[in-house]
Formats: sequence, C-alpha cells, structure tokens
Amino acid sequence: MSKEASKTRNMKEAIENDTIFNGEREISVADIRKFIPAEFFVKKESRFLISVAFSLSLTLVVAFLADRYLPLTWAALPLWLIYAAIEGTIATGVWVTFTFI
Repeated sequence: MSKEASKTRNMKEAIENDTIFNGEREISVADIRKFIPAEFFVKKESRFLISVAFSLSLTLVVAFLADRYLPLTWAALPLWLIYAAIEGTIATGVWVTFTFI
C-alpha cells in the first residue's frame, strides 16, 4: 500500500472515530470540548428566538427593497445577482440558526 493511500485510510478511520491525528497523538472531540468554556454549550431560547427574528426580518427587508427598487430588466441583471448573493447569505444564516433548535 502506498504512503498516500495509507494516509487517506487513516484519515477516514479518524473521522469515523471522531479523532484527529496531529502527528504526535490523536485528538478527540472530547479533548477539543475541554478547551471550550461550558457556557458556550448552554442553549438559551431567548437568544435563539431573537436571532431568528432578526434574521427573518432582515431577509424580508432585503427582499422588499429588491422588489421595490430593482427593475426587472436585463440591464439590472448584475444588481439582481448581487441581491441573490446577499439574500442567499442571509437565508443561509436563518437555516443554520434553525438547525440548532
């Protein structure tokens, strides 16, 4: 087995076992969690609901502004592409927020 194939196999095994090999020893997810303060693992519903409300309102405001001020012409296509990138970024933030319920 080549050295590269061996590396790939070891990396796949590490991912399956939730460990990372840093050259000296394996680092597990538990090792990483030890260094993160416990307060970051506490779920706060009020903070979650505020962030969801903010993200949804920002999404709706940007959509309203685009509908109101961007013309539906070929000349405005670059502006619509910029709008799509911005709206997609905001909507992705909403989606990520909802996944952590």
